[in-house]
Amino acid sequence: MKKFYPKITCSLLTLVLLAVPNVNAQDDGDYSSNETGLWQGSVEFGVRKTTGNSNISGFNGKLNLVQNLTYWRNTYIFQSNYATANDSTTAEQYRGSIQSDYKFTNNEFLFVKGEAEKDRFSGYRYKSSVSTGYGNRLWQGADGSYFEASAGIGYQREQLIQPQANSSDFDNGLTTNFSAKLEKYVSDTTTFKQNLSTQIDMEYGSNEIESVTSLQTDIISDIAMKMSYRVTYDSQVPVDKAHTNTETSITFLYSF
Repeated sequence: MKKFYPKITCSLLTLVLLAVPNVNAQDDGDYSSNETGLWQGSVEFGVRKTTGNSNISGFNGKLNLVQNLTYWRNTYIFQSNYATANDSTTAEQYRGSIQSDYKFTNNEFLFVKGEAEKDRFSGYRYKSSVSTGYGNRLWQGADGSYFEASAGIGYQREQLIQPQANSSDFDNGLTTNFSAKLEKYVSDTTTFKQNLSTQIDMEYGSNEIESVTSLQTDIISDIAMKMSYRVTYDSQVPVDKAHTNTETSITFLYSF
């Protein structure tokens, strides 16, 4: 069953990218901000519950920064998760990504993205990847809601903590990458977001899939409450590690 995941994910997202470009003629919104050079962002802090390689409750924090220029949009995301029990660390994870989008139309862009993750309980010392490709904002509503998808190629490098006999400490290879993002304003104060991404090893066909679903509600001024659910699936994992991990979190978010 696992070997069909790459073909299914690739086919669906490729069809979305190729079949809907004419929708842009009906676009109601402007993909780029009129205020170029403006920094925007948010800071989150709250609690989370995990299942998979770690079955614990703990704290998490996240920083999200976006700089919108005339032709470029730069996005920086940094996140950490930590938990202890009986004076021992039971979860310790750090993730970060930097993405630069070159906007050659209001809806289309080329991207370059770098990601890194260090999870003490994942079986890897670290994971890192770089990728580049094409993205298209296929729909945007007058209220700012939008749906976009992207596809590209990349290179990943992972180091195992305990490699198997007669194997390298490192797992390197070329990948194909697909992602889709939906942001929908349910009301003046509530926003629904859904992100889906997959990374497929071009040599072995193994894949990593991530889905993040969230609902954000404004409380006062620039402060909001956010509930999110993250699921990750890795078809190839170190020995005795879970293929599927989940995170359920409730955070307070300050936007600036």
